[in-house]
Amino acid sequence: MNIKCPQCRGMGYILPLFPNQKMLETPIEELMEFFKCDMCNGNKEVSDEVNQWQIDGDILKDRRIEKSIHLGQESKLLDIDVSVLSKMERGCIKPDMSLLDKIDKLSD
Repeated sequence: MNIKCPQCRGMGYILPLFPNQKMLETPIEELMEFFKCDMCNGNKEVSDEVNQWQIDGDILKDRRIEKSIHLGQESKLLDIDVSVLSKMERGCIKPDMSLLDKIDKLSD
């Protein structure tokens, strides 16, 4: 089952709070594509599992911060693309909870 995307509130895109002049002159259709929501990928809806993904992502992020490791450092150590790891931590994609064991071993 799908629910309205909590990040873009079902709009499919997220516009900046303070647009510059060029953005104000750009057709909204072009802006919508450029500022497409990375959680729903512009689909306006996400899996109803996203709430659990966000909880799990917070656990991953908290564990990384406890170890005083930056996101970029951790992605290199775990051999994961930094954008994928970031999306896991934010609950945009399903977090791989098996990473917790690997994170625990990073600073040992």
